[in-house]
Amino acid sequence: MVTGLSVLRCPACGQQLESSADRCPLCEIQLGDDPITGDDLTPYARAHAQGRRGWSGMVAWVWSAGAGRLKHLALMRSSAASRRFARVNVLLFALGVALSQLSVVGWKWVYPQTHSDGAEASANPTGAGWFQVASIPRSMTLERGADVPSDLWWNPAQSLIAVPLAGVLALFMIWWVGMLTRTGAAWFHRRPYRKQQRLAAAIQYSAAWVVPLLAAFVVLALRPIAYVGTIARWRWCPSDHAFLILAAILGGLGVTLWWFWLVRLGATAPAATRARVIAFLALGVPVLAVAGASAWWYGKEHALAPIFDLLGLRFS
Repeated sequence: MVTGLSVLRCPACGQQLESSADRCPLCEIQLGDDPITGDDLTPYARAHAQGRRGWSGMVAWVWSAGAGRLKHLALMRSSAASRRFARVNVLLFALGVALSQLSVVGWKWVYPQTHSDGAEASANPTGAGWFQVASIPRSMTLERGADVPSDLWWNPAQSLIAVPLAGVLALFMIWWVGMLTRTGAAWFHRRPYRKQQRLAAAIQYSAAWVVPLLAAFVVLALRPIAYVGTIARWRWCPSDHAFLILAAILGGLGVTLWWFWLVRLGATAPAATRARVIAFLALGVPVLAVAGASAWWYGKEHALAPIFDLLGLRFS
């Protein structure tokens, strides 16, 4: 225990204590012993043990966590409940990533082309499975200019191949980032704390910040509305830029809040190792996330290209 000017505090979480206390009321460690972690006592763990649903409540619990709750959560070991919560959110994340590919893969804009004699030519796909979704009359293409698309084509086979592939790769990516985050958080604690499983459950519960990303993925999946509206010249429809900006705001908000929550979580580490843990969560985790996202993107692109070539699904 640490005392200062008659104030008694828990050596593990810093909670102020009564002089006669033999156990911390916040993290429940036995005073007088070395700080140790405890079982998962979150609302989700209790609901899981009783066979009740508690996902939405746990998301709100994580989002609203103050300093005291974070200190309490940081001393909980990984449990069946925390692992299940993380798995559910990881699956939702992968589903959202897969859904977003419906607006990314399989679409082809065609711009007005001209023959050498100046007559207008049309571009038609030579690959299999392409459907013309929307077009404008050829008489209007000259009015709109060569930099404005005249036709929109879609290949459902390409989209249906990309969706599961992107989802599976997203599962591997988020598993890799999560595993390295937990391992790094444990390793950056100084040696006396490394086997105590500090932050283990908390990092798994941080998957609650996937929810804003799901909203971003849904917005991305709706982008074809803007595609068709542009070609068909609807009186009004959201522009593709509007969809992208809204998705960026939602996704950026989710990632930023997740990162800030992890930094606050790092501040609950013991004073002797706090700076190391905060440095890893503040600097190392973003590097891992960017590396994982880059690996996902390049892996997906390099996997799809030969598949489309093999099946003859290229546009031209």
